[in-house]
Amino acid sequence: MDLFQQLISELNLPKISYVKNELLLQQSTPINSLLFCQDADLTIFHINEHGKEFILGVDTNYSGPLGEMEFFQRKPYSTLNVKANKAGYLYKIPKLKLLELLREKPELTILLLEFISTRYNKNITKLMNNITLSARINVIEQILELKQHSNNPLFKIPVTLKAKQLGITDRCYRQILQVLEKENKLIKQGHEFELLDEKALKDEVLYTEVDR
Repeated sequence: MDLFQQLISELNLPKISYVKNELLLQQSTPINSLLFCQDADLTIFHINEHGKEFILGVDTNYSGPLGEMEFFQRKPYSTLNVKANKAGYLYKIPKLKLLELLREKPELTILLLEFISTRYNKNITKLMNNITLSARINVIEQILELKQHSNNPLFKIPVTLKAKQLGITDRCYRQILQVLEKENKLIKQGHEFELLDEKALKDEVLYTEVDR
């Protein structure tokens, strides 16, 4: 039994249903309970002071906590929005109940800290890649990932979504796609794309990582 199943079992928590597109966490609102999702599809995004939306991540089949970093702060307000991409259910643990349980069973505290630090490091690595790698390399990595998950030679590139994940404009993203087409590495057919030189794209990403 993993950490979260233990917590759910120990506290006898009820399931709470949510619907598709529901905000499970909303930016700048208090976090009074630690949320645990199971098999959730989520979009994590931030809206800046100018109203521009930045998608920071898209998780599929995610099982684990939400808002755990802010939950343990003195003033627990969510810094991000988390939207459900499909209906599901979650569990809520009030802070006092969780702290009481962790005092009684310190081994659970270690497991929780291990999970939080691992997830934090993963998110920081992704963020640093977006900052340090060029937009072109990030786009190429996204294209290769989309191709990998496609069962056909042709695949779609959701430009707006992918641009938001990288914090760049749709126009910038499309310009990179156009350059790759001119280099004969990619071709657009209708609303879909096909890789013409997958090896060259993989090599470009590999050489960039080696240079770093």
